[in-house]
Amino acid sequence: MHFQPKLTNHRNYLDVLACVDPSMEGFTFRNFTISSISIDELLCLVNHITKGRETEHLRMLLNQHALHIPDRSNLLIQEFIPSDSLSECYDFSVMLHLYKSSDIYSCYSTTYRFDGSALSFGGNIQITHYEHAGFPDYVQPNYFLTNEEKLSFSSWYEKYHPQIFGESNSTFKHILRTYIDSFLIGKIGAEYIYLFTILESLFVSKNQKIKYQISHNTASFLSSSKSEQLQIAEKLTTLYRSRSEFVHNAKVIDQEDLFALREIIRQLLLILVDFGYARPNADFKSLKKVVDYST
Repeated sequence: MHFQPKLTNHRNYLDVLACVDPSMEGFTFRNFTISSISIDELLCLVNHITKGRETEHLRMLLNQHALHIPDRSNLLIQEFIPSDSLSECYDFSVMLHLYKSSDIYSCYSTTYRFDGSALSFGGNIQITHYEHAGFPDYVQPNYFLTNEEKLSFSSWYEKYHPQIFGESNSTFKHILRTYIDSFLIGKIGAEYIYLFTILESLFVSKNQKIKYQISHNTASFLSSSKSEQLQIAEKLTTLYRSRSEFVHNAKVIDQEDLFALREIIRQLLLILVDFGYARPNADFKSLKKVVDYST
């Protein structure tokens, strides 16, 4: 199936996606569409609309991000025509990362429009993307949604988006930004430490037994089930031990530990929203109360 450009005079934003599973082709949400394009079609399009100025730059970026592009012959792209403001694209990216704790990112961006007779460059990119500081030193899983998750995304988005991007407090915004930024560092150890700062800032009140405070306070917040709390606490204890081994003994962190920690932080953020901690007047002090499981 050949790529069909959008024949509209409105500026269309096109992003070449990395870390995305081929099954995401065809996923649509509002004015966002994920579709496929062959590398030859993409090079031809970019060469035409930029009059050759971007062709080699695009080739270079595709080579640099090859590790996280599953099929170089059939690329996945996200197209977006703003209906309100350019912040929609940023919001959509953040919400995808909150829906699943996997990375999905743009490794090349351009714009185009149809002037009635031919495609032309859409103008300067006026949208700020989260950009990776470097190329990850580990292989990340591709972003994947089941058919059921695709169908549920819209209602989930409508539930959480107003609370996350409405009027919220600075602490919650900082936690969310830290979670999103953790995908961009490119170094597994640094990302791991970065994520643990979220748990430490929320659940540690004293400079002692930090591992215990993080594991047990986080567990008690994430679940009301005693058995689940113990499982989460045990998992976090293991993850924190990996953190300590990395910091003190330079032991390499297993990427599965990073993925597990990311998923815990993702769940934490959504539960914070559910419990009202994204609201402007939220009080985070109550989260620092240590739960004693010895009794």
